[in-house]
Amino acid sequence: MKARDLMTSDPTTCRPSDNLKSVISAMRKEDCGMVPITEGNGEQRVTGVATDRDVVPNDARILVRTIPGGRHAVLRHVGTEDSFGAALVYLYGTWLPQSGEEPRDSPLYCQRVRFFPDVPEHEAVTDIFLPLK
Repeated sequence: MKARDLMTSDPTTCRPSDNLKSVISAMRKEDCGMVPITEGNGEQRVTGVATDRDVVPNDARILVRTIPGGRHAVLRHVGTEDSFGAALVYLYGTWLPQSGEEPRDSPLYCQRVRFFPDVPEHEAVTDIFLPLK
């Protein structure tokens, strides 16, 4: 038996901009516990999943986390992953001290806005969110 023998050939999907009510409605309509989150022009790419199931400890380092509400500094990084570290150095080493802001005791998180292969690697866009007090 192969994965294709078990999978749904035309699954219901949601987009990153869909609200929680839409995601829950999709899960109820399809009587399932997981909905792929897709985006892209033309061919859709899975960028995440929404689930109402428990995520068990695993070797892939997939964790359940709640994205904190409140104020955030947002830095838009455009370019390859090679320059991503420099963006973080700027955010913490330059912007944060000059801003007078204080980070919350919460990790930063990222949202990939545009990415390879939908755009050339040097045009990839990632928003970096730094939770603030």
